[in-house]
Amino acid sequence: MTKREIEKALKYIVHTSGVEIGELRRIFWKVVVDFEKETGWAEPNKGGSWTDAELKVVLFDAPTQEN
Repeated sequence: MTKREIEKALKYIVHTSGVEIGELRRIFWKVVVDFEKETGWAEPNKGGSWTDAELKVVLFDAPTQEN
């Protein structure tokens, strides 16, 4: 399927299912999460070193006692 066909199919489901949009969102994300658990995902950088810029971003946004 093309992206446009997927979008069209999802819009059709939203408009015709009769299910509340919040519930549809929950169902969609559950399907996505289940798919990822079944198939896994690539981890090309696992165990690799981080650049100083990457570390700065992660540490800058890290939770602290103040926030």
